Amino acid sequence: MNKIFFTLALLILTLILSACANQEKKSTSNNLGKILEKTNEYIIWTRFQYDLNLLKVEIPKEVTDHCTALKKNTYRLVHDESKTWVILFEPLTSWPDVYRYICAENETIAKDIRKKLLLTDSYFNQQSLKWYEESFRKKYPYGQFFNDNNIFLSFETEEYKSEQNKKKLVEYELYKKKVEEEQRQTKLKYLEEKYSKNCLKYKNNNINYEKCLNEQEQIAKKNKEKEEAKLEEENKKKQLIAEKQKIEQQKIEAKMANMKPEERRAYICENTYGFRKGSDKFSDCVYKIMNAEVELQKLELQKKLAEAQQETARANESAARANASRSSTPSYDPNVAAAMERTNEIERAKILLNLGQA
Repeated sequence: MNKIFFTLALLILTLILSACANQEKKSTSNNLGKILEKTNEYIIWTRFQYDLNLLKVEIPKEVTDHCTALKKNTYRLVHDESKTWVILFEPLTSWPDVYRYICAENETIAKDIRKKLLLTDSYFNQQSLKWYEESFRKKYPYGQFFNDNNIFLSFETEEYKSEQNKKKLVEYELYKKKVEEEQRQTKLKYLEEKYSKNCLKYKNNNINYEKCLNEQEQIAKKNKEKEEAKLEEENKKKQLIAEKQKIEQQKIEAKMANMKPEERRAYICENTYGFRKGSDKFSDCVYKIMNAEVELQKLELQKKLAEAQQETARANESAARANASRSSTPSYDPNVAAAMERTNEIERAKILLNLGQA
């Protein structure tokens, strides 16, 4: 009886409190959720009509508005959530979701505030730890811990974003200057190795010394460009001469191709070697060219003779193998041998005749 009486009393008290809190409801809640507690460092917010998936990607506007008014960013850290039974000054809901958000100037301060809050003996910590033990620890027994100090969601104010962009710009400029200085020092070292002997008189004045080294580099570049231009011009001239000589040579070869052998010899001795026609040197030149041509013809005929002999030898070998395959006991056939020998004599006679004519 006492238990039933207590339950009825609790329900009546809930309705009374709900009616008294209508004004507060208008200022701190909407149809999505409600702020349960707020300070300059954190907000505890509960959902009673909200898309569960939406809470994974954004922070409620009521929360960000509070932190922004304090000129702070809004952060939610892992495991700062729970399911609990609370009085919402609304018709009671079963196990609503409750979240804690941190208001801080940056992530480092937010993590420090959250570490401090975890040490307090608050109702939210108790319910959050209970929810973690019932849910997350079963899913991640070795990978997640209740006091993980990682940011899960964040909302940054426009002022903070602007300040961060300015810091990044300053850092970039410092980095850029550092890289430029390193490049300058590397180049200076290179210039000293090449041109320091030409700038010794400025050694005690860093500005003039570095200026002198750069001037020496520019002088060296100009000299190199002149040399390259001169070399390119010479190569062009050589190429033109070579092309002209090639055209002239083609004309001479075409002209000589239509000459008789004796005319060609005379032309070579007169135009190529510069001997005067009718002189002893001219006659000697013609004679030597003729002898050289004869020797070339003889060498060519000798080559053909050697090739013919090789071909005859191969033919004889093939005939012998064919004769051996027709009989298990090879025998000498004088008619076949005589025919082969006669063929060889005819080939040799033809080649010797050509040699005699040469």
